[in-house]
Amino acid sequence: MPLAQSDSFKQNCFFWKVFGLWPGRTPNKYYKYFSFAYLMTTLAAYNALLTLNLYYTPRQIDLFIHEVIFYFTEIAISTKACMIIFKRKQIVSIFELLDCDEFKRNDSTGHQIVENHNSYYKLYYKIVFVVSHFTYLSQVLLPVIGMLIFKTSLDLPICEYYFLSEQYKDNYFTLIFVYQSVGMYGHMMYNVNIDTLIVGFMLLAIAQMKEIINAIMFVQYGVGAACICVTMCGFVLPDLKIETFIFMVGYFFVMNLQVFVPSWLGTQLRFESQELMVAAYKSDWIPRSKSYRQSIKLFLERAKHPVVITGLKIFPLSLATYISVMKMAYSCFTLVRFIKDRQEH
Repeated sequence: MPLAQSDSFKQNCFFWKVFGLWPGRTPNKYYKYFSFAYLMTTLAAYNALLTLNLYYTPRQIDLFIHEVIFYFTEIAISTKACMIIFKRKQIVSIFELLDCDEFKRNDSTGHQIVENHNSYYKLYYKIVFVVSHFTYLSQVLLPVIGMLIFKTSLDLPICEYYFLSEQYKDNYFTLIFVYQSVGMYGHMMYNVNIDTLIVGFMLLAIAQMKEIINAIMFVQYGVGAACICVTMCGFVLPDLKIETFIFMVGYFFVMNLQVFVPSWLGTQLRFESQELMVAAYKSDWIPRSKSYRQSIKLFLERAKHPVVITGLKIFPLSLATYISVMKMAYSCFTLVRFIKDRQEH
């Protein structure tokens, strides 16, 4: 039986639906009410409070780094969520294209190729899913266990809400902790299921998805560089708690995956598209009809330009871009370290 390639993204659509992003191919009016209420509470209000908190954060590097890590991440997450909301019809069209007859191969070789690509994608999804949950639990669950068993102090998982008084935070600490933890989990699932969708599209080399991920990859790379830099700065903070260190290690690993995997796949896609000219030339075109040979000529002219996915048509998704991002992150890290050392001395 031919494979339905869109089935690879069932888990993505499921979690989008649970967290208010995806009404499905046929929207339900009641789901719209749920989606609006959920997104206003856990996305709009959540980010507004983070922005207010960042404004009131004391201008001290040790405190500022912790707050900036999540704020930069939220910029990327909000952009990704908007992509799913406003590009839903295009995404549905891509799913339908993946399942059309032109993309189905009934022969054993074609079936195996499709199955292999789907298995690669599912393996990548599992890796990102597990690492992200491990990072989340280290930030939320481990401190709670430490408080219950070892009577250690418990901090808010995301930010300190500096705009609130200490007395107010003490009175409503549990409520604020639960709100931040639930919102953090939902945003983590946005990140996991949208990032893996982008990688899945690239892995299947579907040209129709370029317009959808063009802008989001620009944000992803820019914010990814900032997050990697801030996380590196977090490793050198004094008195770093073990649960915070575990969280930062997992976070650093996931952020690198979010930048490295699209870069690697973009490079592979370009190399593979360059082989199309050779494949067409080696085909049995000589004894074919005149119209067929003319079509081959047109194909060769188009194949002279390799398939390249870009971020807002500014930079290509390639390993060279990934190296540039890492160099920029390290340069920013050394600058922050220099400023911090000057403040200390």
